[in-house]
Amino acid sequence: MYPSQGEFRRIGQRGYPKMRRDGSYQDERLMRCHDGRLVWCCVCGQAVDTRNPAAAAVWTFEPASQSLPQGVPLSPREREVVTRLASGMTSKEMARELGLSPRTVEMHRARLLRKMGVRSTAQLLTELL
Repeated sequence: MYPSQGEFRRIGQRGYPKMRRDGSYQDERLMRCHDGRLVWCCVCGQAVDTRNPAAAAVWTFEPASQSLPQGVPLSPREREVVTRLASGMTSKEMARELGLSPRTVEMHRARLLRKMGVRSTAQLLTELL
């Protein structure tokens, strides 16, 4: 369900302390479906026992809103580009799959960098994942 093992560990390091303190945790992130697709989800967890939230918790995963985690609006096309960036696709591959020109994909990528206030695709993905 997580894009990588590292992401699984990172979310746990951030989420379990909050669950021990408050009993619940919520965020928005890219998640990997069983068929390998990446989707943007709102994730909510409620610990059964706050002393040990990893032992038993109820988790829900829903399609997320149309914004980045920081509340920045995200167009449907930008969401498609982010998802493909996270899966390692090049601009040419994205363009072919989305029926766009590589230049248009680069335009969407540049807009995402500006919205997130980062200078590279690697920084963008670090912020999102």
